[in-house]
Amino acid sequence: MEHIILLDVGSTTTKMFYLQKQGNTYCLMGRSHSSTTVERPTEDVMAGVDEAFTQLAKTNGVIRELESQDQITWLATSSAGGGLQVVVVGLVRHLSAESANRAALGAGGIILDGIASNDGRSPMERIDRIRQLHPDLVVFSGGFDAQSVQPLVNMAEIIRRALAMRRSDEDHLCPVIFAGNTGAQALVKETLRDDALVEAVANVRPRPDRENVAPLSAAIESSFMEHVMERAPGYRGLKERTSGNILPTPRAVGQMVTDYAGATGLNILLADMGGATTDIFTVTEGHLHRSVSANLGMSYSIRNALIRAGSERVMRWLDRRAFDKEKVRDYINNKMCHPTHIPQTEAERLVERAVAREVLALALQDHLRDAPTAIKKVGILPGMEDHIRGRIQSTLDVTDTDLLVGSGGYFAHGGDARDLALTLIDGLGPTGVTILAVDPMFITPHLGLLLQVLPPAEVRDLFEQLALRRLCVLIRPGKPQDLKIRFSDGRVSQYAPGDIYFEAPDEAEQITGISGISVSRPAVLQLPQLDENTGFNLIVDLREKIEPMSAPVSFSSFDNASPPVNTEVTYRIPLPEDASVSVKEGQEVRPSTVLAMSRDHVSFPWYLSPCPTLRVEPETLPAVMLKRVGDRVAKGEVLASARVGATIYEYKAPVRGQITNISSDSGRVVIEEQLDEREAAINVAGDLGVSKDQAEQYLRVRIGDRVLEGTILASPHPGGLLGLFAKKATAPLSGTITSIEDGTVIISRQGPRKRLRAETYGKIARISEREIAVTGRGWKINGAYGVGGRVAGTLQILDEIRNGSDGVISEQHSDAIVVLNRTLTWALLEQAQEMAVKGIVAPRATGRILDEYFEDPSCDAGPGERRPPLSICLLKGFGHLGTLPERTATVFEEHRGGPAVLEGITQIRAGVIRPHVFLPREP
Repeated sequence: MEHIILLDVGSTTTKMFYLQKQGNTYCLMGRSHSSTTVERPTEDVMAGVDEAFTQLAKTNGVIRELESQDQITWLATSSAGGGLQVVVVGLVRHLSAESANRAALGAGGIILDGIASNDGRSPMERIDRIRQLHPDLVVFSGGFDAQSVQPLVNMAEIIRRALAMRRSDEDHLCPVIFAGNTGAQALVKETLRDDALVEAVANVRPRPDRENVAPLSAAIESSFMEHVMERAPGYRGLKERTSGNILPTPRAVGQMVTDYAGATGLNILLADMGGATTDIFTVTEGHLHRSVSANLGMSYSIRNALIRAGSERVMRWLDRRAFDKEKVRDYINNKMCHPTHIPQTEAERLVERAVAREVLALALQDHLRDAPTAIKKVGILPGMEDHIRGRIQSTLDVTDTDLLVGSGGYFAHGGDARDLALTLIDGLGPTGVTILAVDPMFITPHLGLLLQVLPPAEVRDLFEQLALRRLCVLIRPGKPQDLKIRFSDGRVSQYAPGDIYFEAPDEAEQITGISGISVSRPAVLQLPQLDENTGFNLIVDLREKIEPMSAPVSFSSFDNASPPVNTEVTYRIPLPEDASVSVKEGQEVRPSTVLAMSRDHVSFPWYLSPCPTLRVEPETLPAVMLKRVGDRVAKGEVLASARVGATIYEYKAPVRGQITNISSDSGRVVIEEQLDEREAAINVAGDLGVSKDQAEQYLRVRIGDRVLEGTILASPHPGGLLGLFAKKATAPLSGTITSIEDGTVIISRQGPRKRLRAETYGKIARISEREIAVTGRGWKINGAYGVGGRVAGTLQILDEIRNGSDGVISEQHSDAIVVLNRTLTWALLEQAQEMAVKGIVAPRATGRILDEYFEDPSCDAGPGERRPPLSICLLKGFGHLGTLPERTATVFEEHRGGPAVLEGITQIRAGVIRPHVFLPREP
């Protein structure tokens, strides 16, 4: 190989390096970069690759001829997926689901939500949640080995229905990795086989006292490359261009760091801070530990960093006399909406330096949390602590770090050497004696690739030359103190606490001693060669407090709303399995047209094992069965009877349903549960002995609530011991509260029928078992950022659209999509929620609203969280960005009172999805 091109397709930037063999070594002959092209109008990563190659050819014209003669070897890494979006499903939120969470985070997953049997949601709510989130991957765990499999089968059925509802016939199957009870693997695979790509790995929690995340983590990483990166636009062309497998960028970095640490004997910490994720790699005494903070980055995930750190922690690095917290927050949110924006002013650079410090601190926190060092990580059951406390040993101590390297776009373009050094020190907090370095070209992953094709010694030489810009030796005691440093020329320098010292010893080549600090590896005391541009090669940090950064405050304008476009839009409306479709393909529809109706219920297949109860072997099960396949059975009805000696053993049906399978191999009987249509009316007033008017104040349920049999519907006593003897009204069956009137509560077993409407004028383009596609024409207005799902309603304009005058949201806006021409405020949101507004369109909002009022769909959501109470589309972004453009205001005014569809989802990553408003036109 005489000519090599090393390529990294990142979430924000595509980087390219050209190496040429000269004699026995390879030399860097050129490099280039371009934006990674995954968003409209250029949805093809190869466009960014070709642009980078064109830039490279301007200074290395020979490579075009070499490429045409097929003389160039292309090697590539990629992280253009912007993080793997994962839904974690488990049985118990704080056991197996928690273990699966750690595995997913360690493999680069963004946890969208956690679904568990004890999360307080009904089966249909869980199905809807998974469908709405549209994950890249479902991680499914639960159950200790040898436990009951039925709860896992029920959860598998929920996953199956959710994935079936979200998918059209042309979509790729969603991968599901099952890491639960090994006894349930076959049944889980059987349940999901038609609606998902199922892979089973070792149980992540086989016993209460054992956690085994490695197989699951490996499977998640493999799934990312096979199923997520494969769907990045243009990825197939990238595979055709390159030689060998495309490595995930973090894996290539880990290989390089491990090799270098093994050869030098140094303990290394490398922080790779990208646009969407921040990876930390530590090699301590030869052991590699890698963590991925998939929600922490400097562009796509910069708002998530603000949320996790909190505004106060970011602001502590900035002079509050110059920087306003709200303006800082608005800049960060706008940077998220425009992830390729490069800081244009000194104020923007300082804000990003402040965020970078917090990103590093949070990523290190994640790294230490995920390292095998803490008992609390294993999720120990009560009483098990002493049993395993001595079996877990620490393998990571960051105070042992000898070489600390900053890598990624920030460190390649983040400022001068002093700023970069301070970011590493303040973000990661190293103590003792540490060599600080940065990767000035972000070439570490490319060199990790070379380990596949070149001798390691050659690659290490390139790593030293190209990827390790040694800034200085850092001396930082655990706490500020008087310090004396001896140099090899005999000189002694003294330092007082309270300041940070940037030194440039030009005569001494080595530190020979430091008062109060012992050094086990003399290599760290060797000062790097002084760089004239740097101006220092030694830092002594004895600061006692933070010195905030200050600059004239000026932020870029992001005032660039998309103009309305007259276009055709197709909406895909997923169908539940039991939906009754009432339209035909080609039929003209209106927004109010009912496309289908369905019941809001879920039934499960029950996998029963009667043989132990009957005292028989599986092969004799059919002979003792009283029912056959196809028979309907009632709850409690005897299914099988066997005489053993003088004793007769019986097995009764636990649910009402139909027998679908009797297996003499496994000894299992399968019953498909059937829910009846029964309703019950509960006279709450009569049960409590109060009037109809008084009954309402004692109710504990509302219309739409789902209740289990025996649930207390109303009681005059709040609970406690005395509540045992108080009068109460209870549910006689499980179901949904469909009516509360005149002291009577009505419970429906299956709940009310749902009506799925067209939402737009148009035509039925396609009907399948999974969805109905409706195509309409009208004005589409794209937004910069949104939250919530798709909603439809009448378009109402709150203000005089031209001047943005104040208005109040009132009852007339109920179930409407309301357009503002001013900043979306907290007060307006509260009004909208109170009046049951479906959606809001506004030119801008303040960042505080998103931070405090709404769940962020691109950030990891905790178990039990719900989607926002209404949907929002911001056409411009955050802060003071002006009002609606004249043409947009005119289009809204012309459609006042007409139908509108608001799609609030925002996905700022590969396969970018932006929010929009659609104003359908009646044909």
